[in-house]
Amino acid sequence: MTGLAGPARESVARKSVARPGGRAAQSPRDVVEEIIDFSPRMRSAAVIGTDGRIMAGILRSGSSPSKPQRDEEKLCRQVARRRAMRSGFDGSLGRVRYVQVEREKVSQFAVYARRFTVYFTIEPEASIEAKADLVERVGLAAGRLDGP
Repeated sequence: MTGLAGPARESVARKSVARPGGRAAQSPRDVVEEIIDFSPRMRSAAVIGTDGRIMAGILRSGSSPSKPQRDEEKLCRQVARRRAMRSGFDGSLGRVRYVQVEREKVSQFAVYARRFTVYFTIEPEASIEAKADLVERVGLAAGRLDGP
């Protein structure tokens, strides 16, 4: 599967998978398409597997990729590795819900679902309240990846 940049992204089936208990899990593609529309300040969104592979990714139209595709893929592998390292502290500190990195040119977030990580970027000028609202909304959308 290719990264966020470039027109050659693989299409992921849009069907939901029925789960016991009546709640359907959404496909990674459906989730990133929903997330990118949460705010006009959102630049990109991706669902990353525990191995660091990009399951689905989208770049807001009009945004130019900040990095080449292979750098995006490397970044996603690093996000997965950092998640694995942080899990070593789950017993003593509790599970990590999300990670936020503030850079000069972009704000980066990784929101953890049970089996996936949702990585997204927004413009750094967004208010702290707007960022907190996005983290909450993305967390709810990420929960739909795992089903009930």
